[in-house]
Amino acid sequence: MKSLVTTLILTAWIMSATLSAQFYAEPFDDNLNGWEAGAIGFEFDPNGEADNLLMWGLRTRIQSESLGGAMIFTGPGDFARVTSPAIPLPVPELTDLYLSFYQYFGTLGGGMRVLVQGTDGATVDTVLQQGLPIDGETSSGEYHLIDISDLTQSGEITIQFSITGGASFLIIDDVHLYDSRPAPVTFPRNIGEALTSFGLPFTVDLQGGAAVPFQLVADIAPGFTELEYEAFRNLLGATVVRKCVCDRLEVWEMPGGLFFDPATGEPLGVPSVILGNTLPSQGMSKVDGLELNYYNYNQLSADPALPNEPLTAEEVALFIPAPTDAVKIAILDTGIDLDHPDLNGYIFRDPDSIGDEVDDDSDCLTDNPLGWNYVDDNNNPNDINGHGTHVSGIVARNLNLCDDCVVQMIPYKTHNNFGVGTLFATACATLQASVMDGADVINASWGFYGEEGSEILKNAIDTARNYGTLFIAAAGNDSLNLDYDPQYPALYDLHNVVAVGAHDTMPGGMRPYAAFANFSSGEVDIAALGVNVESSIPGGGTALKSGTSMATPAVAAAACLFGCENGFDPAAARAYILDNAFKDTASADVVFEGRALDQSAFCNKSPEEGADNPAVDFNICFRPEGEIIDIISFQGRGNTVIEVFNVEGGLVARQEVGELAAGENLVLSVEGAAAGMYLVVITTGNRVFTQRLVKR
Repeated sequence: MKSLVTTLILTAWIMSATLSAQFYAEPFDDNLNGWEAGAIGFEFDPNGEADNLLMWGLRTRIQSESLGGAMIFTGPGDFARVTSPAIPLPVPELTDLYLSFYQYFGTLGGGMRVLVQGTDGATVDTVLQQGLPIDGETSSGEYHLIDISDLTQSGEITIQFSITGGASFLIIDDVHLYDSRPAPVTFPRNIGEALTSFGLPFTVDLQGGAAVPFQLVADIAPGFTELEYEAFRNLLGATVVRKCVCDRLEVWEMPGGLFFDPATGEPLGVPSVILGNTLPSQGMSKVDGLELNYYNYNQLSADPALPNEPLTAEEVALFIPAPTDAVKIAILDTGIDLDHPDLNGYIFRDPDSIGDEVDDDSDCLTDNPLGWNYVDDNNNPNDINGHGTHVSGIVARNLNLCDDCVVQMIPYKTHNNFGVGTLFATACATLQASVMDGADVINASWGFYGEEGSEILKNAIDTARNYGTLFIAAAGNDSLNLDYDPQYPALYDLHNVVAVGAHDTMPGGMRPYAAFANFSSGEVDIAALGVNVESSIPGGGTALKSGTSMATPAVAAAACLFGCENGFDPAAARAYILDNAFKDTASADVVFEGRALDQSAFCNKSPEEGADNPAVDFNICFRPEGEIIDIISFQGRGNTVIEVFNVEGGLVARQEVGELAAGENLVLSVEGAAAGMYLVVITTGNRVFTQRLVKR
């Protein structure tokens, strides 16, 4: 009898070389389908969750591929098992055999065992050691791949899952068998699918985080000569691809061998751990951090992957130099439509001239008057994807709450036209914006998942704190509980980070938390409007978008408004925003204290008489189900007139109210009006608000 006992230490990394043929798949959509044999403690759940467990609370279902039913064990308990029916192997005989499955496991000090047995007596016995604390749990979508090629001649096999020791729950779904190594799987799964469709190669770590193959990001330790750094890189076989922020960070291309498997590209462990084990003494290291070059993302879109050409002196001359007293907000995103009329006057321009190849402003970048493009490594941060322009437009609209607030946006193109960024690009831009360009606020409407995130990015944000920069980050849009599936950078435990969720606005002033938004009563600091938000898009127009990406710039703009009134201090701005938020008790289980941004807490001074301003004092949206326009005022007002005009200037609807209470809902019917663009004009006291809407 042949027996193989394996302990699977979960520091493995996965990268596929070829696509595989799947010959067995069990999604447990309707029942256990024969897996009852020898079952002790396992049962079928149609929703893929152990919600009959008293402690289940707001945990999400298992984030498997099929998202249907699943096998579940509900504890507490210290023993349970379930065995598959006999599964025939393909003929002719296989040379490779792999087992994959998803699990969501809550431990009470115990572990999980996977026993695969062949009819010829061969076995592969795998103990999964998650390294969890006694009451810890895995990600809700932890994916496992086990090589069971020792069983290729077995004819038939059975698969048994069992719990060894204490457990609170175990959920298993999508058990698959392959005759060759399958493609890597990301968390969430759609990220890997998108990267594949975009033609971007990737490797995957244990938490499902995708990274650029054969690349490492190095946080360079200060105090050495260039010759010493070069000798250190040569020792590791590293080739520098790019540097940033006065050579503070470098991205290296690595050969196979020390950090990566030369045949498959599979990382051979945690880079910093490998480095520490490789060097004869830690004093030899010339880096403070070494990590995979992780991908992060915002709005994934199959836009053309065309590079931006560098800006010319003639193009830059159209932008007015930034006022010296302006509050600066850095937009780390897909760029900005530099020609959009909504953003005219808001885009930062510094004194660095074009064409002289001289770093006139001493920020370690040459000819960079309008931010920087970290995708193409040039001075043109123009946006094709549209996400960065939409985010920037929300900032601009919210800034109109104050008539005397001078704010400049510094665009950093950290994400390509697909909406995909990297650790190197975002960490570089964070340091460049705060240390070199003096940004008061950074807007980060993007993120990635992982157990602890990136230490290099966390250190960059902490450095930004030391330079007086507030970092506003989106909580994410996967309907996940961040207590168990943390997304970064929103969840970094740093005093200058604000994690932003999203809410809708409904009649009666209600602000229900958005169903798509990630949530946590302890980790999400505040919510803001993130459903059907109208803002700028490339080409001069506007569009509606939803997401925590849209809520985040509203909070970032509020921080700028606070800075205009009080002088900018990140701790004071953060405290003021959170302390003056609405407290919606209905949302207290998904966002801390049910906080929602209260825009009326900023800049209560009235603008000049007769000024036209975008309607950021109101929430205005079109509800297609009733062919109505919904209007909610964020503060109480006197006599108010609402008028709706078509593009020809014809009056479509009008309503006048003698008094408008804060949170009061007004409804105007546009039933029968043709689809197209309309202008909403609100006149209240000596103020006029305007907003364009599209009836679809």
